[in-house]
Amino acid sequence: EWVRRQQFFLSSKDLVVLNHPRRVKAGAYYRCFVTETLLENLDCSYYVFDDEYYGKHFKPTKTKNLKYIDMDVIRKAFKLRNEDTDREIRVFYNRVMRIFENDNGIRLSAQTKKRILDYLIRKYYEIRYRTIWAKIVFSLVRPKALIVTSPFSPDAQAVIVEAKRRNIATIELQHGICPSHIAYNYLYQGKVDIFPNYLFVYGKFDRDIPRYPVDRKRIIPVGYPDLEQKAEFYKKLKKDGQKVLLFISSDEGTTVPEYAVELRKRQELKDIRMIYKLHPDEYAKWKSTYPQLVNSGLEIISENRHDIYYYLGHSDYVVGTSSTALYEASAFQTDIYIIRGGDYRMSRVLYENGYAQLVTDVDMLAEKILHPVADRKNTKSYFEKNAIANMKRELDKIMNCKSIPSSE
Repeated sequence: EWVRRQQFFLSSKDLVVLNHPRRVKAGAYYRCFVTETLLENLDCSYYVFDDEYYGKHFKPTKTKNLKYIDMDVIRKAFKLRNEDTDREIRVFYNRVMRIFENDNGIRLSAQTKKRILDYLIRKYYEIRYRTIWAKIVFSLVRPKALIVTSPFSPDAQAVIVEAKRRNIATIELQHGICPSHIAYNYLYQGKVDIFPNYLFVYGKFDRDIPRYPVDRKRIIPVGYPDLEQKAEFYKKLKKDGQKVLLFISSDEGTTVPEYAVELRKRQELKDIRMIYKLHPDEYAKWKSTYPQLVNSGLEIISENRHDIYYYLGHSDYVVGTSSTALYEASAFQTDIYIIRGGDYRMSRVLYENGYAQLVTDVDMLAEKILHPVADRKNTKSYFEKNAIANMKRELDKIMNCKSIPSSE
């Protein structure tokens, strides 16, 4: 097992996949909710690379050809850090910080500026180490394409840039909200080396609304295979008599917790089971972040015992402000309510197109739950159908293309 997972025990393959590090529990195993279903249906050869998530890898898994990324090996072999480079970064940073403070009429504390500088220096070296890692992997595997799932991270961006240098097609699989996300909205189209050549998105809204830096023909609506399979499964599942209300946390403040706590107090809603699903990044700190949830009577989900589809599939109502889970809820037989607070505009595609309803206060939400609208206004799927077939078709086209489009 140890030998099989070693990151540089490699041979030639068609595809390299950088998994999303946040696996979820599915029975006795952990799955990648973005790539796993696709990988299980691929005809080409591939390697899958898992990064650590908060210092650990999720085990056990059933993922074939899985390798664990270990950057300590690179850091020990290539000791890049030196005082001259640190000084150059410091001089550049101080110049930029002066411009930033003067243009905005503010002064950051010395502690804050040091924290930012330390972060930049650390990230600079991490990017260089990750580039070395990518060079080694690509030299050994010689893939036709690279699939990424979290292209916002500097680590992934370093790998994307190195892949492009080698004329390896780069493809992102969407795993979050695109329409109003800053990472997908640019002022211009042009050369952006860190942006993948292609983006496989959930549906037409995700293709048409954002201002991508690349030609829209390379933004391809394919669907979401894991979601499609789970939604079909839960459609056949008969819900029991008790109604279930699911709150989706979005790590954006106290809006959702306040609504959840208040609704749990309401006597007219006492027979409804209320679940508060934390974001995985909140699991370790939720009691200090949201003290109002402690002993609130809400059922708090603070570990990956089930994937999000389990909760969506068992829910009659889903409430939140801004989360990918709210978009995913549109594929299930559930009523969706967007609270007007926090980053709620991230979900505007849902309430502006009939997938969800916007609520402005607790009383309004309570009334809608007690007297729900019989039918959702928009019954069309937000997600493209036949996701696996779509992905395989488009991936085959890309890997058999003799020339990879430039970033421009």
